[in-house]
Amino acid sequence: MFKHSGQKLKIIAIIWFILCCAAAITFACVYWFGESETEKNFWIGLAILVGGLFASWLTALQTYALGQAADRAEAAAEDARSALKQISKLDDKMDTVPDTLLEGLKKKKKKDKEA
Repeated sequence: MFKHSGQKLKIIAIIWFILCCAAAITFACVYWFGESETEKNFWIGLAILVGGLFASWLTALQTYALGQAADRAEAAAEDARSALKQISKLDDKMDTVPDTLLEGLKKKKKKDKEA
């Protein structure tokens, strides 16, 4: 359910935009072609059409941006997991490094004493 939530939000944004545009056009047509055709109804219908299209675009844009943010966060989390795996591998290797360094230093001291 929560995997690939960014992609799901992007799809929801597109569907939401289409539905809201259809609703704005429908309500504007109701005012334009309603029972009483007056000039006031024309302007109300136009305001509903323009405002509805703008509001649907704005909310779809915000939802789509949220989907992109979720995608980026998911990619960043995957990168962090990968980095932690690499760090743990290095940490396992680091356990042997001090012993090797100590042995190398001891050999160097012996060579210095001999010389």
